[in-house]
Amino acid sequence: MKSGEMASTYASYGWGSFIPYSEVKDHKPGDIFSNEEHVYISLGTCKDGSVLLVHSSPPGVRICGTLLPDGETSMAVDLASSIMSAHYPEWFEKYPSCDVEIRL
Repeated sequence: MKSGEMASTYASYGWGSFIPYSEVKDHKPGDIFSNEEHVYISLGTCKDGSVLLVHSSPPGVRICGTLLPDGETSMAVDLASSIMSAHYPEWFEKYPSCDVEIRL
């Protein structure tokens, strides 16, 4: 199934609730959401309101962060960059951008 349909489809099976991403105000670790390209799992929320995420990008998994509402970088993006560069340097070198096109 396409990632953009996954969350609402699973909710229709009774496997949780579907809430449009733009309406979620309190992201918790373990929350799952999707857009047309990926399925994301929330790792937590930073003090600036940005969300640290994990998602799969074959052939591996990436940690990334949401941008601030004005499109600027965030604490989550900075944290994701730090984690990826320290623990997964080869993957980070190949994919240095740790932000996602989801704005809160």
